[in-house]
Amino acid sequence: SSAGIEVIGETICQEVSGREMDRALMQHAAKAFVKSGGEDPLQEGRWKPRLKLEEAVRKAKHVLSSVNQASVSVECLDGENDLSTSIQRDTFEQLCSHMVAATQRTVSDALATANVVQKEISAVEICGGASRCPWLQSALQSCFPGLELRKTLNADECVAIGCGWQAAMSSPLYKLQQLDLVQYARHYVCLDYPETVKEASESPDTISRVDRVKRMALFQPRAGLNVEVELTFSCASVLNLVARYQDASTLLPGTNTRICDFAIAVGSDPSGPTKMVQVIVVLDCHGIVSISSAAMVEAPEGAAGDDTFNWKFWEWGQEGSGNPKKKTKSRSQGDSGRVRKTLNVVSARLGGLQPDDLQQAIAADVQMRKEDFDIRAAEDRRNDLEAKVFGLQDKLSSSLASKMGPKELEQLQAELSALETWTCEHDAEEQSEYTTRYKDLDSKERSIAGRQSLAEMAEGLRGVCTACEKLLQDPATAAHISIDARQSLEEQYKEAMACVEAGAGQWEAPDIERFQTALEGMMSVATLGEGQSC
Repeated sequence: SSAGIEVIGETICQEVSGREMDRALMQHAAKAFVKSGGEDPLQEGRWKPRLKLEEAVRKAKHVLSSVNQASVSVECLDGENDLSTSIQRDTFEQLCSHMVAATQRTVSDALATANVVQKEISAVEICGGASRCPWLQSALQSCFPGLELRKTLNADECVAIGCGWQAAMSSPLYKLQQLDLVQYARHYVCLDYPETVKEASESPDTISRVDRVKRMALFQPRAGLNVEVELTFSCASVLNLVARYQDASTLLPGTNTRICDFAIAVGSDPSGPTKMVQVIVVLDCHGIVSISSAAMVEAPEGAAGDDTFNWKFWEWGQEGSGNPKKKTKSRSQGDSGRVRKTLNVVSARLGGLQPDDLQQAIAADVQMRKEDFDIRAAEDRRNDLEAKVFGLQDKLSSSLASKMGPKELEQLQAELSALETWTCEHDAEEQSEYTTRYKDLDSKERSIAGRQSLAEMAEGLRGVCTACEKLLQDPATAAHISIDARQSLEEQYKEAMACVEAGAGQWEAPDIERFQTALEGMMSVATLGEGQSC
């Protein structure tokens, strides 16, 4: 409603997802590629072909959501071998047939978890990119006969937008309309703790202590989140607590029922006197179990013993209310003068991993993401280089043709042909290699595009030659420049005129530029000498 959201049930199914659909299409396309003589791109360690194939089948999946046939094409998937095949929508639905039953079972489990029946559902909104697949819509429609599947939200962005909105509401830096979100714990969480029992030994005068593991219920299913439970224990040395899921059948396959181990150092002598330890166990808003604090409570000298201890704990309210109820029990009226000493809590095996292992897993994930980013970035640079080669080849036959001579044109065409072959054969180079070659090619293209046409350049050189001829015919020039300088100027003039008179089919832009630059430099020296003499 407009006031808030209450999540009354949720179910997770790993068998149905867009990634699973992609995997089914990848296996189908890989078999077709192997049958055509290629090497299996899904083999262990072949990450580059796998990523290229995954990108191609994802595009095909999108196409199959609207038409009955899609093509899967990947250039140089295995060295020089290309993948080119097509997939029918019927084939795609057959590959995903095992997901239909899983989808329907997941809906049934969600309704059972929420304790509602299908007739009580008034609207169904589907989201996620994979929800566009016709077969998935048909499977969901069969679970809700008579109801239209609504698609009013942006399927790709609505979940991310909701997460961002919830994070902004929790942040003190943003002021947004507050929507109350009520969630419940999904699993039964219990706590294993040691119970110290006094037993008589063989000697009637000796009493030994034996620790037995007992289990208590902490958080029940359908209980609220972001709550605390305060517990009191008696311990002499180290208090070992284990939080675990009670019912493994409600977890995903392979999930460890052991949530976390906690060790609280109380004393150093196991045979010493027991001490009272207060522990606060928290189930936060994310459903994560942790111990927020632990303290040893000691009575001052001369105070009464444990029987006078006044202790408190949290107890749940009505099931499903989501609100804890604070309740107090008293053994006596006075706990004044009690000394509280904070204890260190060491947690281990959080989520089945040691803290160091968890950090290593996070670091490995970051490294894998970086490698994936580098691979995709290198692929983008390779595509840019390939597009530049093809684009420049097209321009050589159109807009740049009038600005290049036959030799330069032939040389650049040969270079582009070699670069096209190199790009096809080297699909796993570093990003910097593709970038360097792209920049070199782009620099050449810009240099050529910035020129005048050969006819305009030749006409400009002809004008420089005419000015040079007049300068050589001026009698005053001989008096101001040396014989060697005059001879060099005449030689450059003759070569430049020969280049101009050779005709358009023989012009080369570098030669025209070289002659024009040389003549202009020599003429400026001759003119400067004349001016200084004057």
